[in-house]
Amino acid sequence: MVLIETVHWAMVYLSVMATIGRIRVTWAGTPVTGPGISTFYTTSSVTTGLPAALVTLFTAVRNYVPTGVTWTIPSTVDIVEATTNELTGGNTPGGGGTVTSSGGAVDFKPGVGLRMRWLTNGVVGGRKVNGTTFLCPTTSQEIPNGVVQGSTITAVETAMDAYIAAAGFVAGIYSKPTPTRVGTVSEITDSLVPPSLTWLRTRRT
Repeated sequence: MVLIETVHWAMVYLSVMATIGRIRVTWAGTPVTGPGISTFYTTSSVTTGLPAALVTLFTAVRNYVPTGVTWTIPSTVDIVEATTNELTGGNTPGGGGTVTSSGGAVDFKPGVGLRMRWLTNGVVGGRKVNGTTFLCPTTSQEIPNGVVQGSTITAVETAMDAYIAAAGFVAGIYSKPTPTRVGTVSEITDSLVPPSLTWLRTRRT
């Protein structure tokens, strides 16, 4: 009986194995606080258009970040086994590059800015699966009186929606494996920029 149960669970484990794409955008520049990495995932190993879509995304939001920040988007995408978080290979869809912020020489507070919330319908461990990309620092003119102004929220959410809708891949949020469950990925279905500010100590998201 024990052997049969072991084989049964092994079959279930194998049935859910899947590869996903992973790409890491690096941040650099004087205004950046902490290690500069923002990580993005796809729901499968199909990643055509992903680097180009990220270039478009960061180009669309660069006006809200003070001058001196650069984002480097690689043209190569890691392929990861979702259930184990093991790197299995990579592909090179191309389209990456460097985007430079253009917010101007305006006031900002190091590590203070807004959150780009990625929403899914996934549930893991009894909790909804959502993700966050920190856009920090944000220029002070975008966060007057301690809240993100409405026009900035609208513009950033529009850029996020364009990324979600981009062709050639399906954007996802990855829930890494733990000792009690395998890793899974949930498709991003919507975006949200909360009006409240965020304080960032590290950017490894």
